[in-house]
Amino acid sequence: MLSLALTALLAVRSVPLSQGWLFQPDPLAKGDAQEWWTPGFDRSGWRPVAVPSAWDFYDPVMDGYEGVGWYALRLSPQQMRPGSWQRLLFGRVHHKATVWIDGHRAGENLTGYLPFEVPITPHVSPGKPAWVVVRVDNEVRYDRLPGTTPVEWVQYGGLLQPVELVTTSRTYLAHAAIRAAPLGDGATVAVEVEVAGTVETPFTGRVRVEVEKTAAEAEVRVDPGATVRVPLALRLPHARRWSPDSPALYEAKLELLDARGTIDTLREPFGVRTVEARGRQILLNGTPLHIRGVNRYDEFPGRGPVADAASIRGDLAAVKGMGANLIRVHYPQSPLTLRLADEMGLILMEEVPLNWWRAPWHRPVPPEFDNDAIVGLAESALEQLIRRDGNHPSVLIWSMANECETSDARGTAAMERLLRRARALDPTRLITYVANRKLEENRAFALADLVAFNLYYGMWDGDVAEDLSQVEARVHAPTRARLEALARSYPDKPLLLTEFGTIGVPGSKGDLRFSETYQAAYLDAVWQAVQEVPAVSGAIVWSWADYRHRKGFENDFPAFFGPFGVVTLDRRPKAAYAALHARWH
Repeated sequence: MLSLALTALLAVRSVPLSQGWLFQPDPLAKGDAQEWWTPGFDRSGWRPVAVPSAWDFYDPVMDGYEGVGWYALRLSPQQMRPGSWQRLLFGRVHHKATVWIDGHRAGENLTGYLPFEVPITPHVSPGKPAWVVVRVDNEVRYDRLPGTTPVEWVQYGGLLQPVELVTTSRTYLAHAAIRAAPLGDGATVAVEVEVAGTVETPFTGRVRVEVEKTAAEAEVRVDPGATVRVPLALRLPHARRWSPDSPALYEAKLELLDARGTIDTLREPFGVRTVEARGRQILLNGTPLHIRGVNRYDEFPGRGPVADAASIRGDLAAVKGMGANLIRVHYPQSPLTLRLADEMGLILMEEVPLNWWRAPWHRPVPPEFDNDAIVGLAESALEQLIRRDGNHPSVLIWSMANECETSDARGTAAMERLLRRARALDPTRLITYVANRKLEENRAFALADLVAFNLYYGMWDGDVAEDLSQVEARVHAPTRARLEALARSYPDKPLLLTEFGTIGVPGSKGDLRFSETYQAAYLDAVWQAVQEVPAVSGAIVWSWADYRHRKGFENDFPAFFGPFGVVTLDRRPKAAYAALHARWH
């Protein structure tokens, strides 16, 4: 029977571990040989740091550091709970992470954009402290996502999302996948609950789900060391639909019960809505959806991808205030960003971080990496992405990749593999990938719900528009012509322009290419072309905010910076913001 102290503790299922961490960079690669993970290793010279944070901001000398860094945290005996099952949940560690608990290797993670867990209970002794040591390696390699070494965005290193100490009973609720669909004035809610067991004897009990005073439950038996999936279904007599104009949310309360009562609880928000591609249209709740979107890196001055709720909320509110209804991202977003998008009514197009893999405009892939191994990692990331974010109504589109070589046989097979896996895991959302060359030869689009592509006429495609007088002939006209040609090539699918844009240097006005004035005119010209081709379901600007480049990367602007944003890095509007605001309102 659970003690009263443990019962009280389980009411607080997880506790963030933000203080007490120590950090040491390892540029000379000494940590492995000297066994820095051992409990008795002398860490008196290590730097105290708070978590989450990127190591790039610990000191100016760490800015852009790519290599190995070590973290350590001492767990006190008071944090150990005999009779429970305890584990560490790492929200995001970039990129490769290896974890030791009191000298025992407890786990490893290779998908540095998504969460992972490691068990504590098997590796600690009651009444004794334990050291948690994490080796982090953010080196950019061909055999790691995004699958290439020319990477545009900064590869911030470290513990980038919260680390939580999770304490439950030894049989616990591991996950809940919720799929809700409208039915008349109400909705059907299908819930698949995962129950995991770590005890040495079988567990017998019940799983219960409740939404809006409507409940369902089922019996469950979990053998030692097993995980069991329990399907539950209920019907809501009345349910509001989630949409950008009315982001209605519900909460499912899940309970695991034994003969004595509730032993574990989860609460999962969700929304009721449908999305489908029908002919040329994307339909949200049966109504045509015209996408007005921005591409966004989650980067803030002095913090990189680590931001508080107020900063993210303000950023998303400014996006929506401009008139946008969708944000596209190149990699999985933080749970906080997703929750706020749900609440505020912003659509997300979330992408597997497979980017520029085998892209022919970069140097050839080294022979030892010229294979499909990275596609396996991408598939693992896709599975984890759908598992983590599948309950969020704001996520309408899963994208498999961005601007990879997808027109040849290997690229086609890779996209077909990922699209089929996405469809099997989640048939309730739209799936696609983003291409930027040989668009008519991308045969894998046959399995996608929509054709997604990037165009930069007047910048990288066609003749350069050197000044405002050339924008009509070299931006608007060729963009429209290309969209019309793609409409003829793909007559039965919606088209989505997923990137278009140009540089706008803050404070620079006038006729010159790269001025704010030019950028505003450029975006306006492309948007006009999109409006003139009915087969196109919308377009997504590159990009929302200016961003830092990874050191060594240059993109038509000779600095470690990408001034493609319609707002600056610190979110001051440029002329392009006003131009889009006028168009989109």
